[in-house]
Amino acid sequence: MTALNRYLKRIAFWLPRRKRADVLAELRGVLIEKIEAGEVERGRPLTDGEKQDLLSGFGHPAIVVSRYLERRPVISGGLAFFFWRVLAIAFVGVLVVQALLLVVEAAHAQSLGPVIGHALRRTSFALLLGFGCVTASFMVIERRYGA
Repeated sequence: MTALNRYLKRIAFWLPRRKRADVLAELRGVLIEKIEAGEVERGRPLTDGEKQDLLSGFGHPAIVVSRYLERRPVISGGLAFFFWRVLAIAFVGVLVVQALLLVVEAAHAQSLGPVIGHALRRTSFALLLGFGCVTASFMVIERRYGA
């Protein structure tokens, strides 16, 4: 399988079925033109490594697909990395605080069952609330600043 076919296969994974054939045909044409232009520029066929570099420069498959979607994603590719990083930090913070609360409550409780049950419900709520707050914040950033 060529580098181009592997790249298109990774793009196809992210495409909706109804648009897959049309978008892949268009992308194949665009990418073949880029490869041929690179070959004309160099005066020789591109090596596999050069083709891979050219395809990598075209963008991550999920980002390429986002250019063809009719609706905008909630968090764009440009902010997605930061979104996941902030979300992970928030989740770790929630888990640390909840673990500390569990230790304090368990130290004063006569029975651990109800304490653990309450801690699980409280932690679930806090994680959902953290997810909602981080997502809403990034949606505002996305819409307001067009990141």
